[in-house]
Amino acid sequence: MRYVLLFLAVVATSGSAYFVRESALHPVMLASYRMLIAAIFLTPVFLKQLRKHPEVSVQKLFIAVGPPAVLLGVELSIWNFAARNTSMANASLVVNLMPLAMPIVLWVIYKERINQREVFATVVAMIGLGLLLGGDFAVSPDFLLGDFTALLTMLFLTVYLVLARRFSKLPSIWLYVVPMYFFGGVVVGIAGLFVADDFVPSGVSEWWPVLGLALLPTVIGHSTLNWCMQRIRGQIVALVNLMHPLFAGVIGFFAFDESPTGLFYVAAVLLVAAAGIVVFGPKTDMTVEPKQADVYHDGYVPPPDDDDEVIDLREHAHRPDEVAVKGSDVE
Repeated sequence: MRYVLLFLAVVATSGSAYFVRESALHPVMLASYRMLIAAIFLTPVFLKQLRKHPEVSVQKLFIAVGPPAVLLGVELSIWNFAARNTSMANASLVVNLMPLAMPIVLWVIYKERINQREVFATVVAMIGLGLLLGGDFAVSPDFLLGDFTALLTMLFLTVYLVLARRFSKLPSIWLYVVPMYFFGGVVVGIAGLFVADDFVPSGVSEWWPVLGLALLPTVIGHSTLNWCMQRIRGQIVALVNLMHPLFAGVIGFFAFDESPTGLFYVAAVLLVAAAGIVVFGPKTDMTVEPKQADVYHDGYVPPPDDDDEVIDLREHAHRPDEVAVKGSDVE
């Protein structure tokens, strides 16, 4: 079931480049509106969870989500620029090459090691990236700036998702993502006041892409990705996410009449193969449990076991490829 949700997250985030290119709003302000609207939309469920769990300190929570919130805001701002300066397929392909950075980030932050199979899958993904950039240089050198910007976005995205592990013991995913969206939206919005020329979407033609970005890739896509990141090995999340450009390429073909180059198809095959190597290969245990963020009132000690989770997946299969998180349904 967790892989089904991960697949849903990949599908939901695939259309983000389409909405970005349909909007003429400044990239930074677009990121701010996207996060703020998502936070407002989810506020009722956030308040419900706060009432249900009064032990959670709102002040500590907003302080703790600061780093991932800022990373997400910066990532979305850069992504908006990249999506407008390369093809949808290329932007989605490069920005989702998290396996290039995930092993390093996991080791630096949590001292989590990847296995030999994951190393091999990452090498396969790197070959795909090389083919993609080579195809752009041969066919459309103008895409190179967008491709390298998307690569920078991938680094921010990886660190942001890895930090979600620090909130895996929260009783609800909404207690994490809602304040994070709000915090990031405010910070990026303030930055936008200094760099943007247009601050408010004008007319229905400008509002509907903003709403689409907030509801589909953010509320559904990013929220589910964070939930999966807390419960599935990080490298598996990164490699499965490589199916993202396949859906984006289909959208780009029908919406913008973009035909990917032959090298793109070869790169896509390699990236999907990299995901398959990890998902369908022998599983390995995840032994590192990250230090949790301090988000509770002083004196409160979280119970060792708590089955109260918004997304309720009561599977007790003890799958070794899933993170053993105390307070979740997998021990």
